[in-house]
Amino acid sequence: MSVRKVLVDALVAFGLFVFLMEAQTIFQVERTYQNGARLEANGLHEQAAVIYRNALAITPDRFEIQRALGRAAMKSYRPGSRNLRPLFMAQAAFRAATELNPWYPYGWQELGEANLKLWQAKADDVPNPERFFRQALAIDPGNPRFLAALMRWQIISGQRTRAWETFVRLIDADPVAIRAYGNLIAPEAKDVERLRREVAGNEPQTVQLARLLYSRTEFGPAEELLRALPTDRQLEPDAAPLLAHVLRQQKRFDEAEKALTDALVRNPDNLYLARDLGGLLVVAKKNRAAVELFERTISAHPDQLWFQLEAAIAATTLGELDSAAKWYDAALASGRLDQPQTVKALLGLAEVRRRQGKIRSALIACERLIEIDPDNPRYLRMAENLRLELDRQQ
Repeated sequence: MSVRKVLVDALVAFGLFVFLMEAQTIFQVERTYQNGARLEANGLHEQAAVIYRNALAITPDRFEIQRALGRAAMKSYRPGSRNLRPLFMAQAAFRAATELNPWYPYGWQELGEANLKLWQAKADDVPNPERFFRQALAIDPGNPRFLAALMRWQIISGQRTRAWETFVRLIDADPVAIRAYGNLIAPEAKDVERLRREVAGNEPQTVQLARLLYSRTEFGPAEELLRALPTDRQLEPDAAPLLAHVLRQQKRFDEAEKALTDALVRNPDNLYLARDLGGLLVVAKKNRAAVELFERTISAHPDQLWFQLEAAIAATTLGELDSAAKWYDAALASGRLDQPQTVKALLGLAEVRRRQGKIRSALIACERLIEIDPDNPRYLRMAENLRLELDRQQ
């Protein structure tokens, strides 16, 4: 055997050995990372952080594991605690992630959030979080998440003028931010008036400001904003239900019904509008109209079980027990109700069958309830009363 062949065989064997060792390392790191992810999914953030650190001890250049460690460490921090180690761990992990991939903007935002937490905890020598938020925005200038992070920092650090400027950019990028951050940026009436002037002429932003005012129970100003929209715009699915809720809170049920009815005519397949209108009709004690609406909706959308349950409830109120039982049975037979819906349907069905004098059927429904919750005193009492009634009938 030649020396050359021996050398070649040795090199091949060595290369194979190195390949197998690298493959084993990759497998070990990936398995460790997945174990950490499972712990984190179960809310065990502190334990997950330990696992991620073990993975990084093997391969510290894994960008996604550095970010996972940072997130887990952040979530394991308890606000108000003197133990700032999780925040410093998060800071180091996010910094490493930005060094590994400086063009990924979310890494900069996460680093900013870690430093913001440290600043709030009064840690020493904390870098200014703003520069990290701005670095994220330099990469993705219109990202609402980064704009919101910068605005929150500016508010917390007392830069309200600059925070307002950032907020204006934010709501241009995402009008929903008005509802999400309005209480933070506009806590007083004068701030709301300023915001009203800012959004004038912008329909999506106007709707969101009305939603903010509704959440503050300022129903009059919210209605004024919505009524100022063009008539067709008032009938859109984001505006009409809100206007109806505003009117409903003022006990103006007929006006609320008209707003939703007109919107549903314009958007006949919008199930959210149908649901809101049906709910309003029930509250307004217009159960006949509610049942008719539910039946039309079920005919067009037979898979929408919510409408079957609501039709059964409204029919029960009208004393139309056969129709109510039909809807309850259909919903239960679908096998697609979640547990709360199943309980609701069985309770309704038991009551309907009892009122029909079909005590055995009522008892069967009640026994199904007991199977769901064996120790529920209400269900046990119902079953006992139904058995007594059944004995009297016999």
